[in-house]
Amino acid sequence: MKDKVIGGCRIIRKIGEGGMGIVYEAEQLSLGRKVALKLLSSQFVKERDYEERFIREARSAARINHSNVVQIYNTGKEDNNLYLVMEYVDGETLQKKILDNPLISPKEMALIMKSIAEALFQAEKRKIVHRDMKPSNIMVTSAGVLKVMDFGLAKAIDTHSTLTGTGKLLGTPYYMSPEQINGADVDSRSDIYSTGVILYFMLTKKKPFKGDLYTVIQQHLNTSRPDPKDLNPDTPDFLRRIYFKMTKVKPEDRFQSFKDVVKELDKNLLRISPNQKKKADTDLGTIITVLPQKKKEASAPEKSKEASSPSIKKMFYVLSGVFFVFIIAVILFALFSKKSPKVVSSVPAVEESNQVKDKQVKKIAKKGSVNLHGALLVKDDALNGKVFFKGKCTTCGNVQQKTRESLRPALFKKRLNVSKCDKCGKKDVIVIENLK
Repeated sequence: MKDKVIGGCRIIRKIGEGGMGIVYEAEQLSLGRKVALKLLSSQFVKERDYEERFIREARSAARINHSNVVQIYNTGKEDNNLYLVMEYVDGETLQKKILDNPLISPKEMALIMKSIAEALFQAEKRKIVHRDMKPSNIMVTSAGVLKVMDFGLAKAIDTHSTLTGTGKLLGTPYYMSPEQINGADVDSRSDIYSTGVILYFMLTKKKPFKGDLYTVIQQHLNTSRPDPKDLNPDTPDFLRRIYFKMTKVKPEDRFQSFKDVVKELDKNLLRISPNQKKKADTDLGTIITVLPQKKKEASAPEKSKEASSPSIKKMFYVLSGVFFVFIIAVILFALFSKKSPKVVSSVPAVEESNQVKDKQVKKIAKKGSVNLHGALLVKDDALNGKVFFKGKCTTCGNVQQKTRESLRPALFKKRLNVSKCDKCGKKDVIVIENLK
């Protein structure tokens, strides 16, 4: 087949073979790009239902445009060969990736599941069911990007094809949903079941059921789902819960949409503790270098408590700081709140009539004292009717006593100002205390 041209593509080499056909690496001559060319197996070419199913694969997958879905470029029939031209994926299957590596870290498993769920949600929105989800139908590129492929058994819900009504079992029994086994109508919840089985395979590297075809089918229909913790005690609780919900026997008991699966994964990705994370958060190409954790993952309430503890500590420190500042303020207030003598700065002298002075002198004589804007003038008979004040010069700082007669008229204004200083001669002596 090498160098043979089919559908405008020159075959380079064979890269795989499945139940429905053979896949070749090829070159699309019109665009000069590398593609994957899938040819329907020759034994099926003459069978009308297989031919229709092959064409349906192309039409179904071509309706899905998403980074996690292998893109379909062209389809047709040439020289009695049904062909499918699709995106070439440089990588390996998820099945090989899982089996060739140690256990995957919880975060990487959650990211793988999210990529698969987002791809199948795009199919779900277009009423397309894959019907054959399994690790070997998922590619991981060299860059770590997941690609869901082989919608060969996909069935558009809005079509009227009855190909599955012939009694033939389409799909892989190990990953098949109970309703698909029973030949009932299926929707995206069937793919949710199959994806849940893929999760079990990631957690344990084993399929949940084993035995011959009949035994496996009966286990899907009648047996309770095995607990992945039995084989992998380090299975995270949140992935275990998701697995059990995805693989419920009744479709109505599962997640009802892949959108719900994505939401649940996102919610738990935020809760994964730092010791379960790898530096390559989204690089699936570096998958799986984490050893099993020694400690079991905390339950949801414990995780919530751990997540909230930093904010509680921060609030405690803030309140402690505020309380400390308050105590310091109270102490400082107590130390400096004692009433100190009032010191009034000097102002230019303002002439005032003798009538005003005489009025103040009469008040002193009558009451014995008078409050002049904060300075208490006191009459003292022992001092021959003279009123003494202690004054301080604002220029040289000299403290001295002054009599009533020596006060200037400005004494009776808002700011008290007395005569000039005995020491420096400046007229900057102000009243700081009255003397009885």
